[in-house]
Amino acid sequence: MKTRELVIILSDEEYNELVERAKKDGFVLLNDYIKHLLFGYGEKSSKSQIDTSVIVNRIERKVQDLLMPFTSEIDNLKKQIAMVYEKLDEILPNVSTSQEVRDLSHEEKLETQKKVKEVKETKQSEKDKSQPQKETKETKESMEKKKDAMSVLKEQGVVFESELNLRNRDALFSKLEKEGAKIIMTEKERIAIHPDFYTKFTSDLSKINTSDVSEAAKHLDEKEAKLFKKLVSEGLAYFDNGNKSWKLLV
Repeated sequence: MKTRELVIILSDEEYNELVERAKKDGFVLLNDYIKHLLFGYGEKSSKSQIDTSVIVNRIERKVQDLLMPFTSEIDNLKKQIAMVYEKLDEILPNVSTSQEVRDLSHEEKLETQKKVKEVKETKQSEKDKSQPQKETKETKESMEKKKDAMSVLKEQGVVFESELNLRNRDALFSKLEKEGAKIIMTEKERIAIHPDFYTKFTSDLSKINTSDVSEAAKHLDEKEAKLFKKLVSEGLAYFDNGNKSWKLLV
């Protein structure tokens, strides 16, 4: 279509006013607005035309999508709140009862405390009466069972520290040493030997003339054999090939 150019001379004020009117009516191009005024038609710039209803719908859908995860959470919270109210309904009667108990008069509280104290004193009195007799019996039994450490060592012959279930082992070995026991120090433990047992042990060992440890142990009793093997393993007993006898380095 052939077009022609139309020139309209306007003052600055008139031009500015025309521009403002075009903007208010939604026209970006002033040329389109003038055609609209002259011929009753014209179109707003397709690039600038905005369909607000479409935008509103999109925003609503976007908001709904964003709120969807929170909606389920809100429902769960509602359910949990309802459960809390149910629990409170169950607890409140008990709380009321407890409150009633706390609301007892000062005199009633004192009376209750007095009775409790009397019951405790009665039980304690009965316990104290029976305690001396019980303690006397336990003391007697304890004295019968309790034996001197040296006496126990004499019965056992030899004691290995690794086999003791005591907290203060140092005190035990110090006491035994002072009372005449022979204390052998190894790299891993201490061994306490009663003098009588040690005398018999060395006497029996002197009669053995085989260098084989297992064979030599057969000539000793069970406790002596255990002590013998321990000393050999610690390098505190060896066989003298010259004298054909076992020697102790203790």
